[in-house]
Amino acid sequence: MINFYSFHGDPQRKTAALIAVRVWLQESGGTISIIRALAAGSDDLAAAHRASGFPAPLLLLCETLCQRLPEAEAVAFVTGVLEDAACEADLSGVADQFVADLDPAQPGQHHADRLRAIVRAA
Repeated sequence: MINFYSFHGDPQRKTAALIAVRVWLQESGGTISIIRALAAGSDDLAAAHRASGFPAPLLLLCETLCQRLPEAEAVAFVTGVLEDAACEADLSGVADQFVADLDPAQPGQHHADRLRAIVRAA
């Protein structure tokens, strides 16, 4: 059964995902990708979901933000958004809420901060 609870409600899965993501980001050679970091270097969206519980729209939104941030900010965003997600947080509506509140006049870092705040509040 598919659910959209962060880390499928498992604190050990969150710890494992954060460790794997940090290692991948250090070894990736400057390529910042939340999907690849969660999916052991592949573009497998389903694997990234299994590792994090983040729904596909949220993963794709995070990926887009990563590509638009400077490298250091992107790394901080990837690890931060995963840390911000409390286990068992229902993330099913986060992407929709973010898009509904989107202000295209704001810079990329504002968007990353806003998404992290919505994830934290979920």
